[in-house]
Amino acid sequence: MNKKAYRLPVLLLALLLALSACGQRPLPRTEGSIHVFYLNKARTTILSMDYEPESPTPQETITELIGQLTRVPSGADAVAPVTGFALRSFVLEEGILTLNFSAGYQEMDTITETLVRAAIVDTLTQVDGVDSVTFCVEGNALTSPDGKPYAGMTAESFALSSGTNIRNYERTQLHLYFCDESGENLVYVTRAIIYNANISMDRLVVEQIIKGPNSTDFYPTVNPDTRIISVTSRDRVCYVNLGTEFLQTENRAKPEIAVYSLVNSLTELPGVDRVQILIDGSAEGVMADQLDLSVQFERNMSLVEGYRDEKTVPAQDGAEGLPEEEAEP
Repeated sequence: MNKKAYRLPVLLLALLLALSACGQRPLPRTEGSIHVFYLNKARTTILSMDYEPESPTPQETITELIGQLTRVPSGADAVAPVTGFALRSFVLEEGILTLNFSAGYQEMDTITETLVRAAIVDTLTQVDGVDSVTFCVEGNALTSPDGKPYAGMTAESFALSSGTNIRNYERTQLHLYFCDESGENLVYVTRAIIYNANISMDRLVVEQIIKGPNSTDFYPTVNPDTRIISVTSRDRVCYVNLGTEFLQTENRAKPEIAVYSLVNSLTELPGVDRVQILIDGSAEGVMADQLDLSVQFERNMSLVEGYRDEKTVPAQDGAEGLPEEEAEP
């Protein structure tokens, strides 16, 4: 088995940067060219520019492309993905490219890191012989917030819930309602999130409620196995069509807490005043054999813990969040 780590000397990177500074420009896409991905200035999406590598081997091409990822082509309104950290070494073995970055990689906020990872993976998986990419930081596997390693990444790894690519990404802040430890009260939270711009905001809210809270200070309200059949809004009513799994609440949450976690969250959207919950297309469902779902539900703030006035002060549920200064409600 041929396994070799390739280190990137400072002089080699300097030479690559000097060459690219003299001659790189967006080229018409031709056979043998590669899309090199960068972040836009607002760091809200990634964009591609065509580049034709000159190196003859996969290892040398990877080194050359890393050089491109550390700088922006002249005149481009973009941000280089590899900024504020360095690639220490890489190993290409049996189609798996393992990249080992410096500690500075972990200084990025979650959203920027996701885009940077997408840009690097999308670029390097175009190299012949690279089937997937794994990230390490100072020799340790990079892990997600839930502790799982980011291993075997491909361009498809960055498809979001609507099934399209992260290039259609936007950032927003959602106002959501989960439950407290007793299961008898709602807790009002804000969540900073990245999402696909092709997905509607009402569906996004439903997905996030089913996903549950990021923080251990709050508790889920809806069965996480609940299927979303459709979510549509018209005439200020949001029609949420769910699978029968929704009828079985989480053990902690009372039926009305599960229902109003959805209703209150959806009525935070400017175009929604009421919510109709359908089960497999029928409005005749009964939640946990107790709560009739045939009515259109309006906002109910009396269930919210600490509610006093029009709106209680939200807690933060920002594990997917923006930089601290952007995450303030």
